Amino acid sequence: MELEHIYALYSIKEDVKSYFYVGRSIREPSERLKEHHYAVRNKSKTEDVYKHIRENLVLCDIPYFEQEILCWCNDDEPDDCEDFYVIKLIRGGHKLMNMKRGDAKRVAEAVEIASTSEVFETVAQLHKFKEKRAEAAFARSTALREDVLAKDFHASSPVPQWLKQKFKEMEAETVEKAKKEREKAQKRAILKAAREADYQCWLAEQRHLFETARKTGEI
Repeated sequence: MELEHIYALYSIKEDVKSYFYVGRSIREPSERLKEHHYAVRNKSKTEDVYKHIRENLVLCDIPYFEQEILCWCNDDEPDDCEDFYVIKLIRGGHKLMNMKRGDAKRVAEAVEIASTSEVFETVAQLHKFKEKRAEAAFARSTALREDVLAKDFHASSPVPQWLKQKFKEMEAETVEKAKKEREKAQKRAILKAAREADYQCWLAEQRHLFETARKTGEI
C-alpha cells in the first residue's frame, strides 16, 4: 500500500502565510515541488494555480512559493484527506486555485461544505458527513422518481416529459438489473447444490469401499 501526501503551496508576505493550492502526490515532495516550478515556466500550462504564480509570485524572474506537507494518508483515503484541508483552508480565508480539469466538481463540493456550520476535527468526521449527504441525496432522488412515476402528469405539468421518460428508463434498468442478479444467484445456488451432491456421492462411495475392504480383511 503506497502512502500519498497531501501538500499545500503558499507564499509569505509580511510573515503571513497565504495558501493558494492544495494537492496530493505519491512522489517525493521535493520532486513534486520541482514539477510545479517547471509547470510555471511552461507557458502551455494554463491552470489557475500557474497563472496565479506567474502574475503574483515571480521575484527576479524566479517563481517564489513554498510547499508544506499537510499529512500522509493511505491510498484508500486521499480524497477525504485532500477535501479536509481544502475546507479547512477555505474557512481560514485562503483563496485556493484548485479549479483544474477533473477537480472542479470535488472542489465545488468542498467550497459548499465549507460554507456550512458543520465542524470537522478529523478526516473521519468529514467522511461520515459526506456519506450522510450522499445518502440524503439518493433518498431525495428516489422519492422524486417514485413521485413522478406514480402520477399521471399532463402536458401542463411542471415536470418535463423527458424527465418522466428518463425515470421510466431508470426504473426499467433497475428491474432488469435485479432480474439479472436473481438469475446469477439462482445459478450460484444450483452450482453449489451440484457440488454438494457430487461431494456426498464421492463420500458415500469412499465409505462403501472402506466397508468392503474391512469386511474382506484388506484393512
